Amino acid sequence: LGGAHQRLGEHEAAIRLYESAAALWKTVLGPNADKVGEAWYHAGMTLAEMGRYAEAREAFETSSSIVQLHHPSDAAVVLRVRHSLADMLAYEGSYEEALDQYHTLQAAQGRVYGDSTHIDVVRLHNDMAWTYNRLGEHAEASRHYSIALRAAQRLYGKTHPHVVSLLSNVGSTFENT
Repeated sequence: LGGAHQRLGEHEAAIRLYESAAALWKTVLGPNADKVGEAWYHAGMTLAEMGRYAEAREAFETSSSIVQLHHPSDAAVVLRVRHSLADMLAYEGSYEEALDQYHTLQAAQGRVYGDSTHIDVVRLHNDMAWTYNRLGEHAEASRHYSIALRAAQRLYGKTHPHVVSLLSNVGSTFENT
């Protein structure tokens, strides 16, 4: 239900539902139940959409501490939550710390997905590029946008909206170099 409210743009209602779900799962299954971590992850995503990055980071930290109890450190769900935490650091302006997290995630994704066109790999390189751009490291940003672009083209084809967006990102880095 929280997801429906989120898609309708009713973010406050979505957050209340995710928090209620977390509390209910906590009561029924215990404080460290995987479902509690999942509810906090979704609350974090909604808070991030609203630009409430510090609150989103707290939700992702809660989610991360729980999901890591249930899954190996290189499980997709763990990597996704850690990626969201790194994004919040970047959005809050902690670029170097975010890049440290992104590079750790890149190594883990390499072990999990290999040289893959997995969507999480595309997203990671796009986010790394965005962060490098904020630091004024346009050559490094361009390199990561290009990696994301090639993977997205293999994943979606050359005319998909994600590919077009990445092409625009690659072009913007050349304007800055």
